[in-house]
Amino acid sequence: GNYTEKDIKEAARAFTGWGFDLGGNFVFRKQVHDEGQKTVLGKTGAFEGDDIIDILLEQEQTARYITAKLYKFFVNDVPDQGRINELAKGFYQSGYDIKKLLTAIFLSPSFYEEKNRGVIIKSPVQLLVGMRRMLPMKFNNEEVQLLYQRLLGQVLFYPPNVAGWPGGRNWIDSSSLMYRLRLPRLLQDDENVNAKPKDDDDTMMGMADKPVRKAGTISVDI
Repeated sequence: GNYTEKDIKEAARAFTGWGFDLGGNFVFRKQVHDEGQKTVLGKTGAFEGDDIIDILLEQEQTARYITAKLYKFFVNDVPDQGRINELAKGFYQSGYDIKKLLTAIFLSPSFYEEKNRGVIIKSPVQLLVGMRRMLPMKFNNEEVQLLYQRLLGQVLFYPPNVAGWPGGRNWIDSSSLMYRLRLPRLLQDDENVNAKPKDDDDTMMGMADKPVRKAGTISVDI
Protein backbone atom coordinates (compact mmCIF):
# COMPACT_ATOMS: atom_id res chain seq x y z
CA GLY A 1 0.00 0.00 0.00
CA ASN A 2 1.23 3.44 0.97
CA TYR A 3 4.84 4.21 1.79
CA THR A 4 6.67 7.19 3.25
CA GLU A 5 9.93 8.99 2.60
CA LYS A 6 11.30 7.25 5.70
CA ASP A 7 10.49 3.85 4.16
CA ILE A 8 12.51 4.84 1.09
CA LYS A 9 15.50 5.98 3.15
CA GLU A 10 15.43 2.86 5.33
CA ALA A 11 15.18 0.62 2.26
CA ALA A 12 18.14 2.45 0.70
CA ARG A 13 20.21 1.58 3.79
CA ALA A 14 19.39 -2.08 3.23
CA PHE A 15 20.80 -1.92 -0.30
CA THR A 16 24.14 -0.41 0.71
CA GLY A 17 26.96 -2.60 -0.59
CA TRP A 18 25.06 -3.71 -3.68
CA GLY A 19 26.96 -2.92 -6.86
CA PHE A 20 28.67 -4.38 -9.90
CA ASP A 21 32.18 -5.01 -11.14
CA LEU A 22 33.81 -3.85 -14.37
CA GLY A 23 32.28 -6.80 -16.19
CA GLY A 24 28.77 -5.79 -15.15
CA ASN A 25 28.41 -8.69 -12.69
CA PHE A 26 26.55 -8.21 -9.41
CA VAL A 27 28.77 -7.72 -6.37
CA PHE A 28 27.80 -7.44 -2.70
CA ARG A 29 30.43 -5.43 -0.83
CA LYS A 30 29.66 -6.47 2.73
CA GLN A 31 32.30 -4.16 4.22
CA VAL A 32 30.24 -1.10 3.21
CA HIS A 33 26.84 -2.57 4.08
CA ASP A 34 24.76 -0.88 6.79
CA GLU A 35 24.23 -3.66 9.36
CA GLY A 36 21.88 -1.61 11.55
CA GLN A 37 18.16 -2.02 12.20
CA LYS A 38 15.78 -0.69 9.56
CA THR A 39 12.02 -0.24 9.59
CA VAL A 40 10.29 -0.61 6.21
CA LEU A 41 6.51 -0.79 5.73
CA GLY A 42 6.01 -1.55 9.41
CA LYS A 43 8.61 -4.32 9.64
CA THR A 44 11.87 -3.95 11.57
CA GLY A 45 15.09 -5.90 11.31
CA ALA A 46 18.72 -5.82 10.18
CA PHE A 47 17.50 -6.04 6.63
CA GLU A 48 19.59 -6.57 3.51
CA GLY A 49 18.47 -5.90 -0.05
CA ASP A 50 16.87 -9.33 -0.52
CA ASP A 51 14.78 -8.78 2.60
CA ILE A 52 13.38 -5.53 1.18
CA ILE A 53 12.43 -7.29 -2.03
CA ASP A 54 10.60 -9.98 -0.01
CA ILE A 55 8.75 -7.29 1.97
CA LEU A 56 7.69 -5.57 -1.24
CA LEU A 57 6.51 -8.83 -2.80
CA GLU A 58 4.27 -9.42 0.20
CA GLN A 59 2.35 -6.28 -0.78
CA GLU A 60 -0.49 -6.84 -3.25
CA GLN A 61 0.14 -3.31 -4.49
CA THR A 62 3.42 -4.57 -5.96
CA ALA A 63 1.50 -7.05 -8.10
CA ARG A 64 -0.90 -4.31 -9.20
CA TYR A 65 1.99 -2.00 -10.09
CA ILE A 66 3.77 -4.61 -12.23
CA THR A 67 0.51 -5.67 -13.87
CA ALA A 68 -0.36 -2.07 -14.73
CA LYS A 69 3.05 -1.62 -16.37
CA LEU A 70 2.59 -4.73 -18.52
CA TYR A 71 -1.01 -3.84 -19.35
CA LYS A 72 0.00 -0.39 -20.59
CA PHE A 73 2.87 -1.86 -22.62
CA PHE A 74 0.97 -4.70 -24.28
CA VAL A 75 -2.72 -3.75 -24.23
CA ASN A 76 -3.54 -0.07 -23.94
CA ASP A 77 -1.81 3.05 -22.67
CA VAL A 78 -5.13 4.02 -21.09
CA PRO A 79 -5.45 1.62 -18.13
CA ASP A 80 -8.60 -0.38 -17.43
CA GLN A 81 -8.30 -0.43 -13.65
CA GLY A 82 -10.92 -3.13 -13.16
CA ARG A 83 -9.17 -5.47 -15.59
CA ILE A 84 -5.77 -4.64 -14.09
CA ASN A 85 -6.99 -5.46 -10.57
CA GLU A 86 -8.41 -8.75 -11.83
CA LEU A 87 -5.14 -9.71 -13.53
CA ALA A 88 -3.08 -8.55 -10.55
CA LYS A 89 -5.04 -10.74 -8.17
CA GLY A 90 -4.19 -13.86 -10.17
CA PHE A 91 -0.60 -12.68 -10.56
CA TYR A 92 -0.22 -12.26 -6.81
CA GLN A 93 -1.82 -15.62 -6.03
CA SER A 94 0.50 -17.34 -8.54
CA GLY A 95 3.56 -16.13 -6.64
CA TYR A 96 4.43 -13.56 -9.30
CA ASP A 97 4.51 -16.01 -12.20
CA ILE A 98 5.12 -13.68 -15.16
CA LYS A 99 4.34 -16.42 -17.69
CA LYS A 100 0.89 -16.97 -16.18
CA LEU A 101 0.21 -13.24 -16.14
CA LEU A 102 1.16 -12.79 -19.80
CA THR A 103 -0.89 -15.85 -20.75
CA ALA A 104 -3.90 -14.36 -18.96
CA ILE A 105 -3.40 -11.06 -20.78
CA PHE A 106 -2.95 -12.47 -24.27
CA LEU A 107 -5.68 -15.13 -24.09
CA SER A 108 -8.31 -12.83 -22.63
CA PRO A 109 -11.13 -11.78 -24.99
CA SER A 110 -10.59 -8.19 -23.82
CA PHE A 111 -7.12 -8.21 -25.40
CA TYR A 112 -8.80 -8.44 -28.82
CA GLU A 113 -11.53 -5.85 -28.23
CA GLU A 114 -11.78 -3.07 -30.78
CA LYS A 115 -10.73 -0.43 -28.25
CA ASN A 116 -7.43 -2.25 -27.72
CA ARG A 117 -6.48 -2.68 -31.38
CA GLY A 118 -3.83 -0.47 -32.94
CA VAL A 119 -3.51 1.81 -29.93
CA ILE A 120 0.05 1.11 -28.79
CA ILE A 121 2.51 3.80 -29.85
CA LYS A 122 5.98 2.42 -30.47
CA SER A 123 8.92 4.06 -28.77
CA PRO A 124 11.51 5.54 -31.15
CA VAL A 125 13.90 2.66 -30.46
CA GLN A 126 11.16 0.08 -31.12
CA LEU A 127 10.33 1.91 -34.34
CA LEU A 128 13.94 1.99 -35.55
CA VAL A 129 14.68 -1.60 -34.55
CA GLY A 130 11.51 -2.80 -36.26
CA MET A 131 12.46 -1.05 -39.48
CA ARG A 132 15.98 -2.47 -39.36
CA ARG A 133 14.59 -5.97 -38.95
CA MET A 134 12.09 -5.63 -41.78
CA LEU A 135 14.36 -3.89 -44.29
CA PRO A 136 17.57 -5.60 -45.51
CA MET A 137 19.73 -2.56 -44.86
CA LYS A 138 23.11 -1.75 -43.41
CA PHE A 139 24.20 1.70 -42.27
CA ASN A 140 27.63 2.66 -43.56
CA ASN A 141 27.60 5.28 -40.84
CA GLU A 142 26.05 3.66 -37.75
CA GLU A 143 26.33 6.86 -35.70
CA VAL A 144 23.45 8.35 -37.65
CA GLN A 145 21.10 6.13 -35.64
CA LEU A 146 21.92 8.15 -32.52
CA LEU A 147 20.90 11.30 -34.33
CA TYR A 148 17.64 9.72 -35.47
CA GLN A 149 16.98 8.71 -31.86
CA ARG A 150 17.52 12.29 -30.73
CA LEU A 151 15.17 13.61 -33.40
CA LEU A 152 12.50 11.17 -32.28
CA GLY A 153 13.05 11.80 -28.55
CA GLN A 154 14.69 8.65 -27.15
CA VAL A 155 18.41 7.91 -26.90
CA LEU A 156 18.84 4.28 -25.88
CA PHE A 157 20.13 3.78 -22.30
CA TYR A 158 19.86 7.52 -21.55
CA PRO A 159 16.41 8.07 -19.99
CA PRO A 160 15.54 11.55 -18.68
CA ASN A 161 15.46 10.32 -15.07
CA VAL A 162 15.35 7.16 -12.95
CA ALA A 163 11.67 6.64 -13.78
CA GLY A 164 12.55 6.11 -17.43
CA TRP A 165 10.59 7.41 -20.38
CA PRO A 166 6.87 8.12 -19.80
CA GLY A 167 6.01 6.49 -23.13
CA GLY A 168 2.62 6.26 -24.81
CA ARG A 169 1.32 9.46 -26.36
CA ASN A 170 4.25 11.34 -24.85
CA TRP A 171 6.30 10.09 -27.81
CA ILE A 172 4.21 12.17 -30.17
CA ASP A 173 4.48 15.89 -30.73
CA SER A 174 4.43 18.04 -33.87
CA SER A 175 8.10 17.52 -34.69
CA SER A 176 8.50 13.86 -33.71
CA LEU A 177 5.37 12.91 -35.65
CA MET A 178 6.79 14.56 -38.77
CA TYR A 179 10.05 12.63 -38.47
CA ARG A 180 8.19 9.36 -37.84
CA LEU A 181 6.33 9.89 -41.10
CA ARG A 182 9.51 10.79 -43.00
CA LEU A 183 11.72 8.08 -41.52
CA PRO A 184 10.91 5.25 -43.98
CA ARG A 185 11.74 7.48 -46.93
CA LEU A 186 14.88 8.81 -45.27
CA LEU A 187 16.09 5.26 -44.79
CA GLN A 188 15.11 4.05 -48.24
CA ASP A 189 16.26 7.01 -50.33
CA ASP A 190 19.29 8.11 -48.28
CA GLU A 191 17.70 11.55 -48.36
CA ASN A 192 19.39 14.64 -46.94
CA VAL A 193 17.75 16.12 -43.87
CA ASN A 194 18.46 19.40 -42.16
CA ALA A 195 17.30 19.31 -38.58
CA LYS A 196 18.40 20.25 -35.09
CA PRO A 197 17.43 17.83 -32.30
CA LYS A 198 15.93 19.31 -29.16
CA ASP A 199 18.46 20.13 -26.46
CA ASP A 200 16.02 19.78 -23.59
CA ASP A 201 17.83 17.22 -21.42
CA ASP A 202 21.26 15.73 -20.75
CA THR A 203 21.02 12.91 -23.27
CA MET A 204 22.85 14.61 -26.11
CA MET A 205 25.60 11.96 -26.29
CA GLY A 206 28.24 14.66 -26.79
CA MET A 207 26.46 16.02 -29.85
CA ALA A 208 24.51 18.95 -28.42
CA ASP A 209 23.70 21.65 -30.95
CA LYS A 210 25.04 19.47 -33.75
CA PRO A 211 22.63 19.69 -36.73
CA VAL A 212 21.72 16.57 -38.64
CA ARG A 213 22.65 17.31 -42.25
CA LYS A 214 22.95 13.91 -43.85
CA ALA A 215 21.01 10.78 -43.20
CA GLY A 216 24.17 8.74 -43.69
CA THR A 217 24.88 6.42 -46.56
CA ILE A 218 22.79 3.26 -46.40
CA SER A 219 23.44 0.21 -48.48
CA VAL A 220 20.54 -2.12 -49.10
CA ASP A 221 21.23 -5.83 -49.43
CA ILE A 222 18.56 -7.71 -51.34
